Amino acid sequence: MMELLSVNLPNRDATLPPLYEVVGTHPLRSPAMGVGRTYIVYCDTTAEGKKTAALYNHSLGVPKGSLKDVNELGAK
Repeated sequence: MMELLSVNLPNRDATLPPLYEVVGTHPLRSPAMGVGRTYIVYCDTTAEGKKTAALYNHSLGVPKGSLKDVNELGAK
């Protein structure tokens, strides 16, 4: 039996689909993969849902900055 825990990520864009961590065994996770975590994202796969996701994705920009800048931001 599989249980899903909602993953709370502060400051995560609310327009993104919900994210869940699987507790227990997921049918697509092979024991050969070893120990680890499995996450699930539910996406709206209707034509309208895909259109909304595409519009959102096209609105995103590429962050500017050096690797040093990114590393410094990640340390906060």
